[in-house]
Amino acid sequence: MKTSLEKRLQSQESAFGPLCPRCTASKAMSDAMSEEELDERIQALLSGQADLELPNPSPSCPDCQKLAAMSEAEIDAKLARLQDILRKAI
Repeated sequence: MKTSLEKRLQSQESAFGPLCPRCTASKAMSDAMSEEELDERIQALLSGQADLELPNPSPSCPDCQKLAAMSEAEIDAKLARLQDILRKAI
């Protein structure tokens, strides 16, 4: 059973590490941004402008699948919550 679990975990992780290429690119992009740039990106997302520079979502990535399953209302609520957190941090 343990070997089976280890094989399943290895098949879920790619050569890019535990994150898929889209999540890795998104994390690298947000890590490199200043607070002002993050605020501008959140404002752009709230106005309906999506960032198209990221790789396609991975069908085996649970984070990508979770985001793909969210409704527009859920995404708007999550963006509003993140914007509120950012506003309080400043």
